[in-house]
Amino acid sequence: MHFYGNKLAVMIALAGAIVSPPAKAQVFELQNSTDDISFTERGWLQIVNGGSTITQVSNTYLQLTTTDLADQAGLFTRNPVTGASSGLDYPALDRTSGYSLSFDLRLDAETHVSDNRAGLSVIVISSDLQGIELGFWEDAIFAYDTDGSTGFTRGETVNRQVVTPFPGSTESTLYDLVVAGSAYSLFANDELVLEGSLRDYSGFPGTGPLNLVNPYDKPDLIFIGDDTSQAGSAFLLGDVVLTIPEPSGLMALGVLALGVMTSRRTRETRVM
Repeated sequence: MHFYGNKLAVMIALAGAIVSPPAKAQVFELQNSTDDISFTERGWLQIVNGGSTITQVSNTYLQLTTTDLADQAGLFTRNPVTGASSGLDYPALDRTSGYSLSFDLRLDAETHVSDNRAGLSVIVISSDLQGIELGFWEDAIFAYDTDGSTGFTRGETVNRQVVTPFPGSTESTLYDLVVAGSAYSLFANDELVLEGSLRDYSGFPGTGPLNLVNPYDKPDLIFIGDDTSQAGSAFLLGDVVLTIPEPSGLMALGVLALGVMTSRRTRETRVM
């Protein structure tokens, strides 16, 4: 079992208080790679256009490929047009009490034609529409900036090896995206790699017919996939776990930290 001292320290600092965490948190397995239930059976909304493909690998891992950069594909927990739940039920994503999204990911390839786009994105939108979108390149991870009207640009960035380290590698990375207060922190295999302020992307005008597709003004939304026509990727996605603390004032972030620690499976190196 890994113990996440660095994550706990960051969350306590964000809370601005020394806390003694109680012994439980709400843990929602949005995908469990060991229970032979597919992503769509579990309730994820799958959207694919063009020649993109989303394929289940033995009902455990999901393989997404967007080889044509103009194509897009991904998984939503909320409908990006209506905001309705896809079938995955969990409480509101309250950034005040905090929450954590953990996901097991193997990026095999990523290509982009703009320095402000990535072929793999992870989006979390809190109940008040404050959230963060992270873009993954083969050699960097960054947060998206926007003024809500003129488009998205690359914000804070960390240069690190994201794609599998050598051809044929089966090793994946276990990421924890922690939202607390007005900030986010991203951990990769227990190491803090990127942090910054949450954004309000809700002014985005939308895309598609009548500009109805807009994930950024849908509260409590989670997205994993390729949402741009200027980049593409190929990746495998395994376990996805959402951790939300029981409401308890200043103790909430302590619960969140404990929940992240106790909800994770024992693993030295995950292989897909």
